[in-house]
Amino acid sequence: MRVGGSTRARGSRSRGPRSRGQGRGRSRTPREARPQSRPAPDGPRETGTVKWFSRSKGFGFVIREDGDEIFVHHRSIRSDGDGRGNLRDGQRVTFVAVERSKGWQAEDVSPAGD
Repeated sequence: MRVGGSTRARGSRSRGPRSRGQGRGRSRTPREARPQSRPAPDGPRETGTVKWFSRSKGFGFVIREDGDEIFVHHRSIRSDGDGRGNLRDGQRVTFVAVERSKGWQAEDVSPAGD
């Protein structure tokens, strides 16, 4: 078929084989094989106050007793049964501080007094 001066057939463009790891940025690991949660972290429990937490964004910050702020992700909060943890601004919480690649993060977060 000759179209517009080209003799190449439509759709015959070779892309070559893709090597493993290249793609659209999504993991190909089956959901069943992925860990459902991290094991409870080791370390001393600290007490702090929720500075702010956005349930829609799924993260926020806790103010440690020494005044430093620490990141908290919804997966790190002990769930109240609805499958997604939630915190209120000003709420007292206990947690274990863990150093991650992007800085300190509060893990195993629960309301103070539990």
